[in-house]
Amino acid sequence: MRQGNVQRYLFPAVLLLAIFLRFFQLGAADVISDEAMIAFRSVGYIDYLASPNQPTTWEKFSGPVPVWAYLSFHDHPPLTFAVQWLSFRIFGVNNFALRLPFALAGVASVYLVYLVCRRLFHEQAALLAALLVAVSSASVWVSRIGLQESLVIFFALLAVYWYRRALDDHRFLPAVGLALGLGILTKYTMLAVAAALLVHFFIYRRDYLRLRTFLLGGTIFLLLASPLIVYNVMLYKTFGHFDLQLSYLFGQRVAEWQSLPGKEQIGSWSARVANYWTNVSGVLSWPAFAAVLLSLGLFVSLWFSSGDPESGYTLLGLLTLSWGGMLLVIGPSTRFLSVLVVWLLMIAAVVTTALRTSLAGLRSLLMLGLVCFLIFELLFTTQTVLLRHPRGVAGLAYAPLLRSDVEHWGYAALDQYLNKTLAGHRPGLQPDVQLPFLKQLQSAAQARAERAGLTPQPLLIIYDANFYNLATLWILHRRLVYDGWPIITADKFLADGEDAWRKSGVRDFLFIQLGSDMLAEPAADRTDGAKRLESVLRSNGIVAQNISSPRLGKPAYIVYRWGEGASQ
Repeated sequence: MRQGNVQRYLFPAVLLLAIFLRFFQLGAADVISDEAMIAFRSVGYIDYLASPNQPTTWEKFSGPVPVWAYLSFHDHPPLTFAVQWLSFRIFGVNNFALRLPFALAGVASVYLVYLVCRRLFHEQAALLAALLVAVSSASVWVSRIGLQESLVIFFALLAVYWYRRALDDHRFLPAVGLALGLGILTKYTMLAVAAALLVHFFIYRRDYLRLRTFLLGGTIFLLLASPLIVYNVMLYKTFGHFDLQLSYLFGQRVAEWQSLPGKEQIGSWSARVANYWTNVSGVLSWPAFAAVLLSLGLFVSLWFSSGDPESGYTLLGLLTLSWGGMLLVIGPSTRFLSVLVVWLLMIAAVVTTALRTSLAGLRSLLMLGLVCFLIFELLFTTQTVLLRHPRGVAGLAYAPLLRSDVEHWGYAALDQYLNKTLAGHRPGLQPDVQLPFLKQLQSAAQARAERAGLTPQPLLIIYDANFYNLATLWILHRRLVYDGWPIITADKFLADGEDAWRKSGVRDFLFIQLGSDMLAEPAADRTDGAKRLESVLRSNGIVAQNISSPRLGKPAYIVYRWGEGASQ
């Protein structure tokens, strides 16, 4: 078969592989990372986290939430929430719908990597870069989790692709503004991509500055960014500070934001440099890490010897430097590194294909090494993000740094259990909430349930306060906020007493206790309420039901039910 025919069939095969790795059992892993904080709010497009350590903008209003407060969120731009809200509306509130937009963006990004590399370099580099991104553990991981970075990668690649087209045809400049604007509506870190493109533009395409297409592109970008501008202007006017990201950037100290996830772990400059090495090696397989290190040096040599300042080497180099430099400021966390990895893998592909051309005598040996590398990478990624029980040495056979966010502890099984238990029912009594927008949400949920003919169930759900907090937010607080089920901790139930709840109308009780060795809150924050309640229930002869943990192979939860629903 001729080489042209091989390449024609190879890229569709790469896309199919990317689809499989990103969609296989997409909803199976537990929601135990920051994706819980995004998804929880996306269900109803509300800015509320049920956390006393980081109250949101909406919680500051004693009356209706003003229109401007819907334009963004207190800690992130709004587009990810809007996209995920749409996914929930179409496919229902479940783990699959939570991750679907990011998996789709991941597949589309593989396609864009191919297009970008083909424009910047050549067909062979494009095919290899797409294949590397398709199977890379970091790229697959970020596509299977509900974090903004999968969308950031997509919009970044789209902006780069259209920018490269614009270098030859200025009519693509408005499209560049569109991609950058959508990117900034996803996450502020998109500014690093915009900075790289602007540096290249002002050095090599200043003649475009007077063109209407340039002005149109800038106008489109500003229009798309305007919700963030209006939101922050009104936030400052009303409360004296900007949103969480900008207030941190400008040194504003907001007293009520006691917890700043991601910011507290940045550390000193020396710690950030040290974490760079640790985290990059932690998100890549060891052969991929070695290949990236070798490729960087060779890439610099190819860059400076290319003889063309507008070459793909310059643009890819600027993108890598801009994003990599930003991480020294904001910290090299795994989510941010997943974007950097895309640029690094493109560099590795360019260098590898250049070596294959220059070392023609070793072409067969290089091809054999590449095939062995890709097989190992595929196995490494499968162990890291797909298998429920990875085998081998952590760090050598799989990436524990990524694995911890896509683990199968059993929280997803609890979510399914509650879906089954509550199916066909609606709350028989409403929890006492104070915030006006929460009351509106629960009233609307009650009205929908009544129209659907659901049976009222006077049920109180009691849970172990030692549940991992992010899983609690997604599985339990979601049902309290959006469905109106009364849900409390075992400690509060014991403090109130069962009689008090029976007097309020509860006739059915469901207690969920966390099993041993499960992912839980830090030891210093744990309580003994669940154990005390378990002792009371056992002494009263209440029979328990176990829900198994796929990871541990033993009970993840012990469920007790008594009252009217005990026989269900």
